[in-house]
Amino acid sequence: MPIAHEYEIVSARRVLFYGVTGSGKSTLAREFAQLRHYPLCLVDEQIGFVPASEAVWQNRDENEMRALADQFTQLPEWVCDSAWGKFKDVIFSRADLLVALDYPRYVSLWRLTKRSIKRVIRREHVCNGNIETWRRLFNSESIIRWHFLSFSRKRQWMREQENRSTGIPVVRLTSPSAAEAFLAAVRVSVTDR
Repeated sequence: MPIAHEYEIVSARRVLFYGVTGSGKSTLAREFAQLRHYPLCLVDEQIGFVPASEAVWQNRDENEMRALADQFTQLPEWVCDSAWGKFKDVIFSRADLLVALDYPRYVSLWRLTKRSIKRVIRREHVCNGNIETWRRLFNSESIIRWHFLSFSRKRQWMREQENRSTGIPVVRLTSPSAAEAFLAAVRVSVTDR
């Protein structure tokens, strides 16, 4: 099985963080990228959505998404905080480590709900300058609805990657404490260099 060993974690130069909506991919990817001094791609911001000044909550054209993903992943070192289905193959085919955040639903749903309400109240800019609203939080394009629609599929994909006999190494983290332990190991590897 392609389960990552410490050497593979230390030597990884192109890392994809993947998980269900609300699991904390961006936060963990950001911390990892800072520790390693690798370029970070926040996928929603840099690939998925057009700037809000051009249109509100509009996805980029699929060909443009794929081109942006292709351009970023040609770098020798990088970290991506996710990969949408429309361009997941581009990012995944170039990654040399998959960090899968496979938390129980209650963990990611609680985090997502708390984060979404905070964003609505504070009117925080997200996803390339867009703003969450109460209406959007409960309409057909709701991020919480998306969590329910995509949870099982994303979880299945992560587990399939972990159980493949070939492919890139996988670190499947099943709890926030496992993620903290993973980061602690990365910190040690960085200071030991």
